[in-house]
Amino acid sequence: MSNLSGGFPSRNVRGGGPVPAGSTAVAGENGKVPLTASKQTNPTPTTQPTDTYIPTHLSELVPELKSYEQLKESEKRVDVFLARKRIDLQQSVSQWNNSKSGIVTSHNKNDVKYLRIFVSNIAENQPWQDENNDIQNASWTMRVEGRLLDAQGVQDSTRPKFSSFLQAIAVDFKKPKEDDDDENNEDSKGEGGPKTENQDVDMDEPKNESLIGLSLPMQMPGNPNDNNIQEEKPKSDIADAVEWHFDPINPVDFDGLDIKRNGSENVECTLTIQLKGVTGERLEFSPELGSLIGLSQGSLHEAVYSLYKYILINGLFTSGDNNLRNSANGSTESTTGEKTVVKLDPSLAKLIRQRPVPGSDEPLPTTLRLSEILKLVNIHVSPIRSIKVDYTVRVDKASTYGDLVFDVEVPNFTKQPKDEDEVKREGLSLLSDFNKLTTDLKPQLQELETRNAALLLQLNASAKKYQFFNELSKNPVSVLQEYIASSSNALKVLSGDEGFNEDTVRRSQFYKDNEQMLFESLGVLLSNGRM
Repeated sequence: MSNLSGGFPSRNVRGGGPVPAGSTAVAGENGKVPLTASKQTNPTPTTQPTDTYIPTHLSELVPELKSYEQLKESEKRVDVFLARKRIDLQQSVSQWNNSKSGIVTSHNKNDVKYLRIFVSNIAENQPWQDENNDIQNASWTMRVEGRLLDAQGVQDSTRPKFSSFLQAIAVDFKKPKEDDDDENNEDSKGEGGPKTENQDVDMDEPKNESLIGLSLPMQMPGNPNDNNIQEEKPKSDIADAVEWHFDPINPVDFDGLDIKRNGSENVECTLTIQLKGVTGERLEFSPELGSLIGLSQGSLHEAVYSLYKYILINGLFTSGDNNLRNSANGSTESTTGEKTVVKLDPSLAKLIRQRPVPGSDEPLPTTLRLSEILKLVNIHVSPIRSIKVDYTVRVDKASTYGDLVFDVEVPNFTKQPKDEDEVKREGLSLLSDFNKLTTDLKPQLQELETRNAALLLQLNASAKKYQFFNELSKNPVSVLQEYIASSSNALKVLSGDEGFNEDTVRRSQFYKDNEQMLFESLGVLLSNGRM
């Protein structure tokens, strides 16, 4: 033992000698295992260098080390990002597995098509068409039809009909301003459909087009037997109303809706169209919110997330709590230290001005809590409104076909929505691909880390050589003297010729006074494999 410790005494100290590696400690009478009898653990073998420390003074000598440190910081950020994404993906898959079965819908532009709607009318037996004709025979026919803008032909039996996109449609005819006399009203169907008495419809359309009309009975506001009218129309404005609602029990498919009436004067009306699929999670955003996030419609989640991205990109998060409302309810920062206060810029201030604050004289705030974003968005969203178009039935022209045409967005029914099981499979497949890619890249990354560690060791060795020769060039005499003294001391340590008084080494003061010398001695022994 004295040879290994540079002259330390070899007597056994009180408490017994060390237990050989691999032996089992035995408890004493009191049931406790002696501290000196604990099992020793062999060092873990390694085949690559582990010393990758770079001295700070090398950054001035090697400018590229600053770039290396930046690369290490970027690597840490990438590792954190990938770890977070993996956790998010695992949580999403777990939520899909625990959620109820359902349908996952999407509102991407690829899942949207356009429905082109035509509103027109024709005039028949008008006085300007035949002066000898009786004015009582004058009539007009209003047509509302729609076609999906796609590549399918008109005669294709699988082509979706106009009615398949509608939940309801209504036409409100207003009273004439000068003549309030009652007119004999008559409903009709499109081509190919049965016609009631006194009907004679001849549209300016090819006969082979499938325009299925409907028999729509006249619905007056005061008719107690009418159950189709959802809202009571003002008697002072509405003279006649025609409505159709989708019946899931007895669905009717049609491409066009014809309404025929007697009359020789222009009639103003309002067309209201309620599309299918607009009463769910799809919402309409206010102009103030829409101009800020760049969306006019979407889900509540899309609105909140888009507004959060706007705040994040523009750097509106702040740690100040000035002018915060309800500041006594809690702190402005979470327990994790993240900023939860938003500074209001002019665009966000427009949203705040829309908030109803009845009877309050408080000035507009300049900051807002992040937790209040959802409440703010809820004020600026509403259900998608019905499509309303004002139209004038003109009897001074034979046909107004093409005068009023507009397009509306409709869901793409040909693209079936993904069921939840398919989404789960896609999530599991994505997670599996992520794990497989990580496993495949792990050996390559390990090899790069080994090469990097070897290069760092060479750099440290070169740095030590540079430091020695640099000092030698500045002051050769003192450096050589210090080198000879250090080498002589190392020789004594390795040969065990340096002796110490046994009574002296038993005192703690000896180790305090000779800390530097003992540190160097231990370094010599470790570097030469003697310990």
